[in-house]
Amino acid sequence: MRLALPLALTAAATVAFCTFVAGPVTVDGDSMEPGLSGGDIVIVDRVRTPAVGDIVVSRDPTTGRRIVKRVIAKGGDTVSWATGGPAAVNVVGRRGVPVPAGELFLAGDNHLSSTDSRVFGTVPEDGVEGVVLAVIWTHYANFGQAGILLGDDSYTYQRAAQCSSHTALAVGWW
Repeated sequence: MRLALPLALTAAATVAFCTFVAGPVTVDGDSMEPGLSGGDIVIVDRVRTPAVGDIVVSRDPTTGRRIVKRVIAKGGDTVSWATGGPAAVNVVGRRGVPVPAGELFLAGDNHLSSTDSRVFGTVPEDGVEGVVLAVIWTHYANFGQAGILLGDDSYTYQRAAQCSSHTALAVGWW
């Protein structure tokens, strides 16, 4: 009986922390490969404001389904892309789509297999559920590749850096 109150308080604190500060999210699909695969479990910071380059958890505005994508552009940027190709931001001399203030343009790293802002448009910045901080469990195909996401622009998963121009600092179980 003496442990009931401390256990209840610990459980309540854990639930509050995971709900309002940080918590786990399971990646669905292959749109973020090679860095994140379907079945990977990531820790999401629900307090941090997303920046360009961050991997975030949001909702697909057309289906309401939870998605994990990278922030490609913020309000004030102009985004352009070729059909089936990756998005480019603020390219001089190239027509593009302006990102409205308070909105984000999200895209999957695996652009050939991603339903993202190229399809459903921008998403409200305040609609982002959180910024991905770390991979805590990875799908069997990526076994041994879990790590912490740190660096210039929070995009530092070592395998994904091979396919990106973002600076990477990989820390984790290698």
